[in-house]
Amino acid sequence: MIHRITRFPIKWLFALILSTQIVACGGGGEDSNKASGASGPGGAVISGSVGDGPITGATIRIYDRNGVLLQTETSDNAANYTARIQAPSNVYPLTIQVTGGIDMVTGRAPDFMMSSMVSSESSEVVNINPFTTLIVESARGMSGGLTPANVDAARTAVMSQLNFGLDPSFVADPIGTQVTNNNVAVLVKSSEALGEMIRRARDTLMVSATVTDADDVMASLADDLVDGILDGIGGANAQTRIAAVATLVTGQVLVESMSNNLRVDGVNATAALDSAIVTTRPTVPANRLSGNVVLNTEMLEQARVAIDAVIALAPSAELAAIALTLDALSSGSSALGVGAVLPSSSSDDFNAVIAAAPTTSDSDLDTVINVVTGNGGGSAPPPPPVANTAPVISGAPVASVDQDSAYSFQPTASDVDGDSLNFSINNRPSWASFNTATGRLSGTPSGGNTGTYSGISIAVSDGSQSVSLPSFAITVNSTAPQVGAASLNWSAPSTRANGDALAMNEIAGYTIYYGTSPGDYTNSVPVNDAYTTSVSVSDLPVGTYYFVTTAVDVDGRESSYSNMATKIVQ
Repeated sequence: MIHRITRFPIKWLFALILSTQIVACGGGGEDSNKASGASGPGGAVISGSVGDGPITGATIRIYDRNGVLLQTETSDNAANYTARIQAPSNVYPLTIQVTGGIDMVTGRAPDFMMSSMVSSESSEVVNINPFTTLIVESARGMSGGLTPANVDAARTAVMSQLNFGLDPSFVADPIGTQVTNNNVAVLVKSSEALGEMIRRARDTLMVSATVTDADDVMASLADDLVDGILDGIGGANAQTRIAAVATLVTGQVLVESMSNNLRVDGVNATAALDSAIVTTRPTVPANRLSGNVVLNTEMLEQARVAIDAVIALAPSAELAAIALTLDALSSGSSALGVGAVLPSSSSDDFNAVIAAAPTTSDSDLDTVINVVTGNGGGSAPPPPPVANTAPVISGAPVASVDQDSAYSFQPTASDVDGDSLNFSINNRPSWASFNTATGRLSGTPSGGNTGTYSGISIAVSDGSQSVSLPSFAITVNSTAPQVGAASLNWSAPSTRANGDALAMNEIAGYTIYYGTSPGDYTNSVPVNDAYTTSVSVSDLPVGTYYFVTTAVDVDGRESSYSNMATKIVQ
C-alpha cells in the first residue's frame, strides 16, 4: 500500500503570535518576487513562485518542524506569494504544502499536492513546484529526515533522474533560486513536463489499480529516489511497476518537450506555456519563451535512458529512429531546432508500449529497470517465436444512445505472444473519438447527430496479424419532444347576441381558446383583425386538443364560446 505524502494535522499554538502579510509580486523588474529583509524583528520574510504550470489562487500552508500549522497564504495572479513568518529558530526547518488554485496551463486545479521547505530564518526565496515536492519528500524519507545533507542528496537525485529540462546553469536549486526573466521559461516548461509525466503515469497505472491518484505516484517516486536512482527500490512506497511506467512515460514526454510540442491533456500546450510565462513575468523578452529553451546535458541523458528502456521492452524501427535522432543532439540545441528533426508525431510511437505497461510481466519490468540502472545496456529482448499467433478481440457494443448522453465502448483484446497491440476503426461516427492504444470508442452526440451510424468496425493488430469485431451500428435517439400544429378557421359573426346586426367594422378581432380537456381551455391565441378567420397553432405536443372561438367588438365586449372543435395533433 502506498503511504501518501504527509499532511500535517492542524494544531493551535497558543504561545506563538502570528502575523501574515501578502504582498503583490511578479510584475516588476528582475528582483520583483524576492523579499527584502529576510529576517529581523518583524520575522522572516519569504517569497517565491508556485507552479506545476504556474498556479494562481493556491492555498499555501506553512508548518513548523513538529507539524503545527503556522499560517496560510494565497498565491497571486502571477503565481507568486510572500509571507512574513514570526517563529522561533528552534521550530525550523518549516515545511510548505500547496493545494487548490488554478493551473494557468491546464486551466484547472493541480492534480497533486506540492510541498517545499524553509530551511532557516535566513531563507528568502522558497519556490514550490513538482521538483521541490520530490526533493522534500525524498529527503523526509531518508534516515534523519530534512537535514541539509539529506536535502542536498535528494536535490542531486531529482535533478539527475527526473530532470525534464531543469537546466542547473539557470536553476541551480529549484527551492531557492529566484525566478527571473532569464530562467522563468526553463522553470515553467520543465515543471509542466514533470507534472505531465506524473499525470500520464497516474492514468496508466490506474488501469491496473496500482495507484488511485497522482499523489500516489509522487509519493512512490519520492521514496524511490531515497537511494539516488529510479529503480523501484528505496523507501517503503517505492514500487518497480511505478518506476518502470514513469520511465516509459518519461521518454514520450521528453520527445514532446524537447521539440516544443509538449501535450497536456492530449493537446499541444505551447501557447498555454508561453501565456503562463508572460503572465508570471510580464517583462520577459519574446526570445525567452518556451521555444527558446535549450537542451541541457541531464535532460538528454534522461531521454536517452528512457528511449533505450522503451526499445528494450518493445523494439521497433520508429523507436530506433528516435534513438538515433537523440544520439545526434547535443547540449545547447534549441527546442525550435529539435522540432525540425523530431516531428511532433514521434510521440505517438510510444502509445502501444505505455498502454501495455500496467499489466506487463515482472520480467518486462526488470528489463526497464535494468536499462535505468545500467545493467541492461538497452539491449533488445530475446526474439519472439517464429510462429505468430493472432490477437483476440471481443466485446458487445451498445446499439443505441440518446442525444446529449455519453456513449462508450471498450473492447477487450489480448495476445498470447505478448505482442504490443494497436487498434483501428472504420466508419467512426463523426461525434465520437477513438483511442488507438486502447480501442475505446466514446463521445456524446448532440441533437444534430440523431440517426443510425452503420458499418462500424473495430480491429486490433499485433503488427503481423489483424482481427476485427463484427461490424455494428449505433443509433442516436432524439429526445426532443414531438410537436405538431392545428389549423382552425371560422366565419365572422353578423349579429349580436340580442339579434342586432353586427358590421365588420364593429369587430376588433377574435380569441382562440384551447386545452387538452373539454371545457378546460388553459391557453389562448389573440387574433387582432376582423377579417382574419383562420389561424394555425404550432408547437403543440402530440395529443388531442379542444378549441373554441370568441369574437371581440371594438368596445372590448367578448362573445360567448363558439361550438367546440376537436383536433388530434400527431
